[in-house]
Amino acid sequence: MSALKEASSLGPIAALLGDRQNVELTGTLHVVKKGLAEFTVYELKVGDLSVPHALIPRVIRQLYPEPKPPGVAEDAVPFAIPNDLGDIRVVNGKIILYKTTTK
Repeated sequence: MSALKEASSLGPIAALLGDRQNVELTGTLHVVKKGLAEFTVYELKVGDLSVPHALIPRVIRQLYPEPKPPGVAEDAVPFAIPNDLGDIRVVNGKIILYKTTTK
């Protein structure tokens, strides 16, 4: 929370937040390319506060300041995946990983 409050990513709203808050991200997973996936954030809640979607890219940049790899959306968090992972699905609270069929 200190990183968000110090950088004023949330503007005056940051003054309403304590040092520790629950953070909830809602979105989808996408495989961008071999070895790279992204979690596209549709909704961000800090405590009981819903962050407007227009602020989500700004908050993500503050939390993950490294430059994004090409092909990763502004409102997404990139992460490395195994090279043979072709798709990711979340169904009924379970994560299903699919191997790629091409080499």
